[in-house]
Amino acid sequence: MTSDLSALPSGWSSGASSLSCASVTASSGCQLNLSYAPTLLGSGTLAIGYAYTDNAGAAKTGTVSIPYSATVHDNVIGSGIPLRHAARCGQRQSGGQRALHD
Repeated sequence: MTSDLSALPSGWSSGASSLSCASVTASSGCQLNLSYAPTLLGSGTLAIGYAYTDNAGAAKTGTVSIPYSATVHDNVIGSGIPLRHAARCGQRQSGGQRALHD
């Protein structure tokens, strides 16, 4: 881990102060636990830098980017069709059936 875990953006935390893995294989990975508990509205991207030595002995680096967004407490964000369009789509025809229009 090349990022300073004590300098995470506001709302982010980690129980670890650093992360180091002696060996990583397909069956045994390396894991960093992060928590996000925002205190303010906002969004951004958390970037975590890492470094490793590949199986050929070459030093490599990379970054994991985690986009995030905070909303007000108990807020649900969704999208829908405009009300005027919904009204046209839900018009009743004779016999109680709904007519679907563009």
